[in-house]
Amino acid sequence: VLAPGPLEAGRAASHLLRSGAFALVVLDLVLAVEVEVDLPLPLQSRLTGLAQTHGSVLLALTEKPPEAGSIGSLVSLHANVGRVRVRTQAPDGDVRFEVEVTAQKDKRHGPGWTHKEVFRAPAGLS
Repeated sequence: VLAPGPLEAGRAASHLLRSGAFALVVLDLVLAVEVEVDLPLPLQSRLTGLAQTHGSVLLALTEKPPEAGSIGSLVSLHANVGRVRVRTQAPDGDVRFEVEVTAQKDKRHGPGWTHKEVFRAPAGLS
């Protein structure tokens, strides 16, 4: 669903979650960089309740500096993701990326954890 703004995207996510047909709904707010992304608390509450009711996950993607806060107080996990290093010396000749995830806020496990993993680049990327 292509929505013109963050509020409309949140409402579209609400409809998708309400259907119960999706295990994962991605709310891509990266293009809304000019606008401060702050979903109203009632919308956050509705999205949280719908995701819990239907056993779904709502993943909101934003592009902010690491020190910036999340999109709202009901977010249960706020993590920063970044490519740490490119490994071009893989034995099979493939390009590999090392990605690092750092939790700024985690209501289930506590903040501050970091996870690193190496991924193979998509075909044709060198």
